[in-house]
Amino acid sequence: MIETELQCSYARLENDVHQLVFLKSSNVAMDQCLAHLKRIYAEHPSGERLKYLIDMRPAGLPPLRYTMSALRTFFAAYDDLPETRAAYIYESSALVRMGQTLLDFLRLKTERRPFPSAEEGQAMAWLLEE
Repeated sequence: MIETELQCSYARLENDVHQLVFLKSSNVAMDQCLAHLKRIYAEHPSGERLKYLIDMRPAGLPPLRYTMSALRTFFAAYDDLPETRAAYIYESSALVRMGQTLLDFLRLKTERRPFPSAEEGQAMAWLLEE
């Protein structure tokens, strides 16, 4: 059996925030992230807001071309996605802003906000606002 290296970790925090951490900037990391999202969507109660803390500090953004293609394919499989709030923690602001612009093209029901590394506490507070 071939074991794949963990490149995107997942944890469900006590406050019901889903934390995804990109450990590598690769296509495999994006595939692992989407596998986590598939499981989260399958288990998420209808009508409740999903909250994500996406930490890109260890690796930065995964390859943008692959990521956009994979996200488009992934989200096309869902007719009714839940309302979502996502905070992105980053080190390099230029790439995150470009990624944010590209995500806007997917037209998801997602409220997104990037936070610099030093503002992780503010990111969590924002996620938990009602």
